[in-house]
Amino acid sequence: MEFALLTTKILIMLIGLIGGGWQMVLSYRQKQMGQLAIAQADQPAVVIDRLLMLVYPIAMLIWLVSPERLAWADFHTPPLIAWLGIVIIICGGIGWLWSQKSMGSFWSGLAIVQPGHQVIMVGPYRLVRHPMYASFWTLGLGGLLATHNLAVSLLFLAHVFVVSLSAKGEEGILRKNVPGYMEYELRVRWRLIPGIY
Repeated sequence: MEFALLTTKILIMLIGLIGGGWQMVLSYRQKQMGQLAIAQADQPAVVIDRLLMLVYPIAMLIWLVSPERLAWADFHTPPLIAWLGIVIIICGGIGWLWSQKSMGSFWSGLAIVQPGHQVIMVGPYRLVRHPMYASFWTLGLGGLLATHNLAVSLLFLAHVFVVSLSAKGEEGILRKNVPGYMEYELRVRWRLIPGIY
């Protein structure tokens, strides 16, 4: 079980470093290009998201460095469940990175309409309209099983839930500002889970 826990910590750190580094590079490029963020910073979901973005990394850091401080929220699972969680984390991380790569320079941490913005219909965007959110949910489920810590997992899932709420608002922005988005919605019916939602 200890090896599974160590593996989980390493995977979470690697996914965070790769994804965070990618986001910093793209955010810098977008700032340089003067692109316009069109998400409303005062929307309740955005405010809650920003708060969770502060709290979750602190909890994760505490869990990574000093897990005994969050031991009160631990629950025990068989080792096979922890390994299943690791596999799910890997799948979620691959989905997240695949989503970012498929969007290329159009990817952003916020809803942004860029000059020449186009609908992306490659990679996971052929299956669902918000594969990155779906990947976050997958990471959250894997983290719940692998970390076997309710505090860390529930904070992450709360963050994912709040971010996912913005999907509808983002779609409204994209409908108004990106040619062909309405047709894309008709072609790709599912937001997060193919055949379900």
